[in-house]
Amino acid sequence: MKNLKISFKGNTSLVYVSMFKENIIDKINSVDPDTFNISDLNEFSHCEIKAGLGLGAYKDEECFVEAVLDEKVIYSGPLIDENDYYDEYDNYDFTQPVKISYAPEEQKMRDMWNKSEDCKYVICEKVECYSSEYSVSFDVEESFKWKEVKIVGYCLDLGDGDLPFTIMEDCDLDYDEPISIVYKDKAFPLEHESDEGGGNEYHFYEKHDGKWSESLSLPDLLDKLIG
Repeated sequence: MKNLKISFKGNTSLVYVSMFKENIIDKINSVDPDTFNISDLNEFSHCEIKAGLGLGAYKDEECFVEAVLDEKVIYSGPLIDENDYYDEYDNYDFTQPVKISYAPEEQKMRDMWNKSEDCKYVICEKVECYSSEYSVSFDVEESFKWKEVKIVGYCLDLGDGDLPFTIMEDCDLDYDEPISIVYKDKAFPLEHESDEGGGNEYHFYEKHDGKWSESLSLPDLLDKLIG
């Protein structure tokens, strides 16, 4: 066996989503404004999802990947989609890392987003990204081929319900990002290495009659508290 390490680097948006089952308006009304930070509310979250990893290919931005096999670099370049690979080579016999669709891993992401069904409020933070790095390392057979390595991509438009699609549109996340790697039917989630970010913005959502929409009450309360 040999060790294969695959590293990813990009600079598309970082997006953090916090979902809340309970009425956080009561929590906000009870905090001390002198010490309050909006991140303090995560203590009460039901679920947190990093919806934007910074690894998308969007407009002029690309996700770069480096593959090292037993300390020897065997690939360094952009991560391309399976359809783009087919357009160029007219086959799916991959000779480099290629991002693909893979239903079992996509379902795991849907299951995470489906936790919003039990929630009432969502706070979404979008951060300008200068650099984001992830990696994954695992053992492969001596004669491994790239077509055996599934680099799984996921886009929020694959989610169930209206919340992921709404966040995708509001945060300009209309692209796939690698989320995991599958080799020999075993999944390896990407491990976060580092990221650097700049300015941020918030989006607030509230559920009414089973539908998610922009919250008007949350930003007003937080503006009074912080402002």
